[in-house]
Amino acid sequence: MTDDISEPSIKPAYKGGDKVVTDDDLKDTEYAPISELEYVRSYLNTEPGTLNSGLTYDDLLMTRTLIPEVMNILPASMQYVQKTITSEYTEIPDELMHKVRFRATDTNDSELLNSELRTFKLSNQKITITYEPETVEDQEIINSYGGLDNTPSYLVSLRPALIVNGERIVIARDGLPMGADYKLA
Repeated sequence: MTDDISEPSIKPAYKGGDKVVTDDDLKDTEYAPISELEYVRSYLNTEPGTLNSGLTYDDLLMTRTLIPEVMNILPASMQYVQKTITSEYTEIPDELMHKVRFRATDTNDSELLNSELRTFKLSNQKITITYEPETVEDQEIINSYGGLDNTPSYLVSLRPALIVNGERIVIARDGLPMGADYKLA
């Protein structure tokens, strides 16, 4: 083997004097290299001893203790004793259904609209109260002025309407002057 190696992937491990020392030569000697972990362990076991600290390698390792977690989960059985079964249903009866009532009254407490709807049908739905002309004549007046925004408020009466997802559910029986107060509960 020469000093000038033209193959870049083959390189000598150590060049001492005239002889090239390779990894195979080191395996046969009594000074075999040790791993990094073994070196750190031996250094830490000997070095703290010179400082009279009494610590060993195992004392310097970081340890963690897991704190037991109390799981608040549902038990496999009921938490109470079942005494009697009052009834069983194939479907929930109407009196046990949750409902929402929309009730609108004017200032004289005369009812404009009254509707009761099941809650599950209204869940995650768009619910709006809009206003429509009370009569055909009111609609014609609004059209003649070019829309509700341009119409004088004293000329027309409007009635509230309950709309769910763009579908009219209930329309009030009577109308109110535009801008008049009413109660919605």
